Amino acid sequence: MEETTVRKPRKAIKGTRTPKLPIYVNRTMDLKMLDTREGTAFVVEFMDFQTQFMKLNKGIAYHIDGPDNPFRRYWEYWWTTKYMKVRQFKGTNILEAGCGNAIFQFFLLHIYKNVEVMAIDDGSQSPNFENYCSKAVVPLGFADRYDCEKTDIRKMSILDDEIFEHIFCISVIEHIPEDEQALAELCRVLAPGGTMGLTFDFHKDEFPERKDRLYTLKDIERLVRKAKECGVSLMYNSKFNDMTDWDNPPVRLGEPPDHNYNFGSLFFTKK
Repeated sequence: MEETTVRKPRKAIKGTRTPKLPIYVNRTMDLKMLDTREGTAFVVEFMDFQTQFMKLNKGIAYHIDGPDNPFRRYWEYWWTTKYMKVRQFKGTNILEAGCGNAIFQFFLLHIYKNVEVMAIDDGSQSPNFENYCSKAVVPLGFADRYDCEKTDIRKMSILDDEIFEHIFCISVIEHIPEDEQALAELCRVLAPGGTMGLTFDFHKDEFPERKDRLYTLKDIERLVRKAKECGVSLMYNSKFNDMTDWDNPPVRLGEPPDHNYNFGSLFFTKK
């Protein structure tokens, strides 16, 4: 498999103060955050891990960010790991819901040394993910803390109630037609005191003709209400903040100009 070249992030100017992060955590993406010292350090660590992963797993098909659009996942990965408040105790259970053939599930094992990770996917977009996961984890040395299962997020009957302290769901839920059903299931398996981080594609306008749904503020309000019905509430700011400059949205290659969209994040906790 040909290795993909990943563009390095811009370096912070020496001697400058690291910009203070905004108080809004439930919000849309701002790629300028990755130019802070903290953001840059995260991207460098992820890129180093990605390079090592590629060396150890030659011949295995996996998804990484391409050179034309390298930051589209980095912000989501950084933002969720930063604000999920993961408890790094031995035996802590993390669920990565909708893992596919992506590296993030293994990166969680890399940065959280004592936790156990279960990765699940229905296989609709990554039909070989179970084979990929079981092979990729071995040379990384994480096999004793990792498991993957094929299951539908909308009906995770293989999982007991309240067994995960933390749940990551990265740009998955908006692609599920019955997203409220999926959210209810995620809330069901989240343990009391646990945290859940969701990211999703977002736009200020609705595009009913699109095959891939973009969440709007109405969708976010709907999900927050559903989570509340399940005993799960928002962490941090109580309302989602759209901070996007829609006159100059993040560039999305292959999208109609008026469909160029952003990413958003929501953080929940179960009392």
